[in-house]
Amino acid sequence: MNLFRNILRDNKSNLLSENKRKENKHMNETLNVNLNNLTEEERNTLLALVEKSLNKVWKPENDEECFYITSYGNVNSFLWEGDEWDNKTYTIGNCYKTANEAEFTVEKLKVIAELKRFAQKHNEEKIDWNNKEQTKYCIYYSYNTKHIGVEGCFSAKQNAIYFSSKEIAEQAIKAIGEERIKRYYLEVE
Repeated sequence: MNLFRNILRDNKSNLLSENKRKENKHMNETLNVNLNNLTEEERNTLLALVEKSLNKVWKPENDEECFYITSYGNVNSFLWEGDEWDNKTYTIGNCYKTANEAEFTVEKLKVIAELKRFAQKHNEEKIDWNNKEQTKYCIYYSYNTKHIGVEGCFSAKQNAIYFSSKEIAEQAIKAIGEERIKRYYLEVE
């Protein structure tokens, strides 16, 4: 069992060094393990580690390097200690596993702010969700046509930025850039 732990520790250390060397590039490696060659305790430990790695909700562990966005929009790193600052940073969603994730969020926040300001500046009337006669327009992406579009709605509000006309929404797409909107606002690869 100690040999197994040493192998895991060494592999973790090597992976951390490799990650730092590749500077935030994703690694996809396959490890084939014949479970019959492991003791029951080793199998259980390995399966627990695999299950943990498949957990979709990431939360840092002690001494793990994390990244956050400063009030100036810069990305800084810190080592997770589990203290109040760390937990508050995590709770509000400003704790990232990689610098790339944090940098993506900075760009996303910029595009959202630009779209909101464009709508505030150019909308011809206030968006009124109590007015079922008023059409509200938002930007969407169609996976069928592979294009951005503008769609009108009357009473079904989604988490979107709304424009008072289709033309204003289309102007916003031109002004901010279709590719930026696709990548950062709609998160389309």
